[in-house]
Amino acid sequence: MKLALVLSGGGVLGAGHIGTLEVLEDRGIRPDLVVGTSAGAIIGAIYASGGVDPVNEFIDTLYAAFSGPRAYLLSTPSKLFKFVGQTLVEYLAREQDNLRLPFYPVATNLRTGQYAILSDGDRVTAILASAAYPGVFPAQHIAGELYVDGGLTALLPSAAARNLGATYVIGSSIYSPPVIERAQMRKISFMKVVERSLDIMQAAMAGQQASLCDFCFIPPVLAAHQWYHFRSVLEIRELGRAAARDQVRRMPKLAGDR
Repeated sequence: MKLALVLSGGGVLGAGHIGTLEVLEDRGIRPDLVVGTSAGAIIGAIYASGGVDPVNEFIDTLYAAFSGPRAYLLSTPSKLFKFVGQTLVEYLAREQDNLRLPFYPVATNLRTGQYAILSDGDRVTAILASAAYPGVFPAQHIAGELYVDGGLTALLPSAAARNLGATYVIGSSIYSPPVIERAQMRKISFMKVVERSLDIMQAAMAGQQASLCDFCFIPPVLAAHQWYHFRSVLEIRELGRAAARDQVRRMPKLAGDR
């Protein structure tokens, strides 16, 4: 069996993946490869490089940056993107051969319109390409091609994991928008309609891609948060932990599983 762990995109909601990493570690389940899109690429790369502890340190660093007195330094998308890239350097092995686990970020090739597995070259640039949400963060040039956020084509990159030879796929997808009460819908704002519409569209895409997983964790973090709620990153992490502890009970036993 070749086991892949697949992590979806979702901005700061990606902190909800940490619960999945922790419960798998508790059960002694070590994937053979990790595949991630956007926020899932950031979390997955740090995990593949050093394990769960550095992922938690990264989240703590992110929270400190947004809640501290110098939070204004991250007040624009370009400053935030630069900060993430600089911080990633501290946590990552830059080359695939130096990783604890094989890791594959997924981005969208802007020329072909197809997803691409960025397995060669500089790791940080590949991860930033996977997270380059159009209109917010800059597209990335890699080997003569222009790449943007992998969420456009592979929000939950389970097909990419299968193409890499995975025979068993465990996913973690943050896209599960809750049902809204009718009373709330009567006073919903224009911007909330836009947000809700994007959540529904992305959830539909992630749901299709989750069907390629043998088991998929779904942290319910969209109930109260959006991808840009950076100051809520610790709360999002706790929501993911609680959900993972509950959902792992339904995961089938695997070889070597405690």
